[in-house]
Amino acid sequence: MVRFTFFFFQILKGSKDVSTAQISSVAYAFSFLCNLLDYVDALCRALCPSAMARELSEDVTLPNIVPKHIVTKQMASNTRTRALPLCTFAATGKRFAEQHWYNCFTCNMINGEGVCSVCAVNCHRGHDLAYSKYGSFFCDCGAKGCEALKSV
Repeated sequence: MVRFTFFFFQILKGSKDVSTAQISSVAYAFSFLCNLLDYVDALCRALCPSAMARELSEDVTLPNIVPKHIVTKQMASNTRTRALPLCTFAATGKRFAEQHWYNCFTCNMINGEGVCSVCAVNCHRGHDLAYSKYGSFFCDCGAKGCEALKSV
């Protein structure tokens, strides 16, 4: 963490002593954290759509913080997952993450397939759901472009 912080500040200062790999590493980590914050923001808006929450979250966005030349490549690679603002698949993609997940019998997501907690509450509300477990999982609703997700 200390090395990451050091490289981050060196990049912000415009130092020439930072390698391209270090810049890429910091940019990727920063982009990931911004995506995570975008996800938390979208989740907060969905759960508590108060005007105060909207006002507080609209000022700080990734393009306003990081120079465009550092972010352009990373943003382009995230366009597919950005279309899913609430599903955990937006943050994890097909990388497994420890989370609660559910089987949706209505959408035939059973036998190792399932939906994340966010999708269970939002797009699969009213479906025949069963808690599966807490474990390593990526959301099949987001990965497959489930009809329930498209309807939200």
